[in-house]
Amino acid sequence: MLLGTASFYYSRFWSDNLVLFERAAAMAPANDTALNNLASELFSRGRHDEAMGLYRKVLARNPGHWLANYNLAYCLYKLGRIGEAREYFERAVAINPSNPDEFAYLGITEYRAGDLEDATLDLSRAVALRPEESRYHFALGMVLRDQGKLVTAREEFHKSLALDPQQTDAEVQIKAIEQRLAHSKQKTAK
Repeated sequence: MLLGTASFYYSRFWSDNLVLFERAAAMAPANDTALNNLASELFSRGRHDEAMGLYRKVLARNPGHWLANYNLAYCLYKLGRIGEAREYFERAVAINPSNPDEFAYLGITEYRAGDLEDATLDLSRAVALRPEESRYHFALGMVLRDQGKLVTAREEFHKSLALDPQQTDAEVQIKAIEQRLAHSKQKTAK
C-alpha cells in the first residue's frame, strides 16, 4: 500500500517534460543540466524570456557550459537577434569545436548578418564534420551563390540534391545558376 501511494505521488512528476524539468530544477537548483533542460522546454512552449533567463543563469555560474551557450545562441537566432546569437554560437564553437550543427548555425547567422566570408568558412567546417548532411551543402551553396561563385555553388546544390532527392529548393537553385551561367556565356560571346 505504501509503495502504491508513493508511486502514485511521484508519477505526477512524469506527466510531461515541463513538470518533470520544473521538479528537477526545484530539487537541484544548482544543477546546470536541470536548468538547461527546463529552459529548453520553456523555449519550446514559447516562454522565451524565461528560457533565456535560465540559460543566462547557468552561464553566469558556468560560462564554459557548452550546451547553455549553444541553446541560448539558438534561441536568440530564432528570435532574430542575430548579433547576440553570433556571439553565443562563437562561444559554443570555442568550447566544443566538434559539433557540426553549431558551425552550421554560426555560418547561417553570419550569412544573415551579411558576413559572407565567415559564413563560407563556418559552413565549410560544418560540411567537413558531417558531409552527409544535405542542409549544410545547401546553405553553403546559398552563400557561395551570393558571393558570385556560381560554379562552386552549383556543386554544393548538386551534393545537397544527391543526399536528399526531395530537396526541390536545390533543384531550383541549380536551374537558376545554369541560366545565369548560360546568360553570362552569351554576353561574353557577343
